[in-house]
Amino acid sequence: MIQGFLHPALAWGALLASVPILIHLLNRQRFRPTAWGAMRFVEAAWRRTRRRMQLENLLLLLLRAGAIALLALGLARPFLESSSPLAALTETRRDLVVILDASASMGHRESVETSFERARTRAVELFEDLSDERGDRAWLFLAGRSPRLLTWGDPAKAAAALEAVPGETAERMSLAAALAEVQTLAEEEAAGTGESAIEVHFLTDLQRNTFDATRAEDAAAAIELLDALAELGVTVLVEDMGPADMTPANLGITALALPERVSGPGASVEVRCEVTNHGDEPVAGVRLALELDGERRPSRTIDLGAREVLEISMPLSFSEAGDHTLEYRLEGDALSVDDSRAIVVRCPAPLRVALVNGAPASQLEVDAIGLLSAALEPSTTDSDLAQGAFQVSEVSPSELDSGDLELSNVDVLWLADVDGLAASTWEGITGRVQAGAALIVSLGDRVQTSRWNEGAFRPDGSGLLPAELGAKRSVASRREGYWRATDSDFAHPSLGFFAEERWRPLWTEVPHYDFVSLTPLEDAKVLARLDDIGRSPLLIERALDRGRVLLLATTIAPGWNRIAESPRTLIPFVHELVRHAGQRERAPAPIRPGEAFTARTDSFPRAPLLLNPDGSRRPLAGNPVELGGGAWLLPEVPGSATTRAGLYTIELEGAPSVPFAVSCDPAEGDLARWSPAELDASHPALRYYAPMSDEADDETVGDEARGELWRTLCALALAFLILESLWAARLGRRRGIA
Repeated sequence: MIQGFLHPALAWGALLASVPILIHLLNRQRFRPTAWGAMRFVEAAWRRTRRRMQLENLLLLLLRAGAIALLALGLARPFLESSSPLAALTETRRDLVVILDASASMGHRESVETSFERARTRAVELFEDLSDERGDRAWLFLAGRSPRLLTWGDPAKAAAALEAVPGETAERMSLAAALAEVQTLAEEEAAGTGESAIEVHFLTDLQRNTFDATRAEDAAAAIELLDALAELGVTVLVEDMGPADMTPANLGITALALPERVSGPGASVEVRCEVTNHGDEPVAGVRLALELDGERRPSRTIDLGAREVLEISMPLSFSEAGDHTLEYRLEGDALSVDDSRAIVVRCPAPLRVALVNGAPASQLEVDAIGLLSAALEPSTTDSDLAQGAFQVSEVSPSELDSGDLELSNVDVLWLADVDGLAASTWEGITGRVQAGAALIVSLGDRVQTSRWNEGAFRPDGSGLLPAELGAKRSVASRREGYWRATDSDFAHPSLGFFAEERWRPLWTEVPHYDFVSLTPLEDAKVLARLDDIGRSPLLIERALDRGRVLLLATTIAPGWNRIAESPRTLIPFVHELVRHAGQRERAPAPIRPGEAFTARTDSFPRAPLLLNPDGSRRPLAGNPVELGGGAWLLPEVPGSATTRAGLYTIELEGAPSVPFAVSCDPAEGDLARWSPAELDASHPALRYYAPMSDEADDETVGDEARGELWRTLCALALAFLILESLWAARLGRRRGIA
């Protein structure tokens, strides 16, 4: 049976082939005969030659129509099954798709070659079997986080593209994404016939994490795509490029993290590193070393049992504020990509806290700002709290209104029991908060709610306050009752200290006698409420551009509550609230290989350069984007530039550099592999293929290999045109002479 593509040439060819026939039919119109004596001699001669001339004209007509029809059919590129009796007239054109697994596990080195190097050599062999003269076509995909089409069409270009590939990436391969590209090609090649003849070779290490439905992240999508390929008659021939061992030995660093934030220079923090033995045999005497800001620390020796996961903790402190790089390294083994893992740690400078005292008192115990200062800067040297985490200054509302306080030098501004401020002061505070600072407001007897609402609240959210201030509410009798905090968000950093059950009563059991009713904006977040009938908000937070505002419906000084009477409540609450309010952006978390990365800087970025883990540099394309408040968004680092694991740095002219880490997926270190039997049993569209066997070579084309007729048809069309020209010339000469 002849099959072919639904090509417009078929329709146009049929139309053009009918033109000579239509002309012939139109010329056969009948006319009324008129008797003429002299014509009887001509009629006699015509009767003698009529049959021969009709045959000659018919042959000329068939040659002309046939040439056009054959040319159109050739352009449609039909093909025959191998069982066709005309199969000898065809030639088999190959459409070869090679998927080269470039995931991190392909970097496993056995002997002198990695799995990826073996796969690249095999891909060259496959492309060498193709012939450009025969019309063979080649597609080469590099399969990682997302497949990259390196070349298509010319087989010679595919071989050249392989030479330009430096090696495997540190990415985890997405099987579904690679199969999606194959499905797209198969549907295009089938062109509506429901059957595709593309030949697909998948060169991989058969890592179980990639193929096993119980482990693969995209297993469901991969199965759907394999079903679609099976319907199109496409079989993915999987070639094993991995090591001989089905469970290769490998050690890897699978996690590196700081469980808590660094409070500041000199503060101790615990670094946790997780090392995993993915093999079935124990290992001993493995060296593990830490590099801090590129300087190597003394290494330690560890032992791991079979399949053991070992967590190692180490205390660490930073002498200077800023971004610091941490990298743990193992002794090298057959897979090097997971032998190191890095993170970036940001050690913040002390927060600059300005306390505005609206109700100063001579006694510390009743002065809100005095209590706050004592909590933020403890005088005891043996305090468990971080020393030097805050730089505290005290100012009066009049100094704030006069502009004596330079707001640009303030990270956290706390207004305690302030009656109100001038309009220009509200504008200045709003601008500073929008640029990244924080405002904390605690109320009190001196607060004039009307002045606050007029100066700092806007119903449309354009104002500074996250809620409208209402009337003060008080308990009927302090002896008979009080309110307590309830519905508190202990997952929020400002209340995180009280999340543990043993510390929670320090927050929930504190008596509250007075508070100001608040009506929050829609985008404000209520962090805690009181247990009165209306569940009134106690603590509210709202983001304002780059900064945030926190509003406490009560006071810090004694009188409205008993927070100040409990140091174990006051100190952690004030510390966590201020620390959260002034929290600067954390260091960027490690990204996966192949992911894009964006960062911000507090000054205009000039001439940004990307420093790669191997020491090479490349400029970052694109323009920075101004975010306001002196902040800028750097040009994006594309995913194509982060395919290697390690530490990267964006270098800026005249500004601090921005480091970030790229870490491979921990699952890539588990090199356990599928067997050929498991692969063949997994899905009909997947077939294990051994390139050295003759049987496998026969399976490449299949039981019903299909050959194309286009060269034969074009040759016949040319022959018809030549014969038509010769025949027409012969008829013209003979009839002209006659």
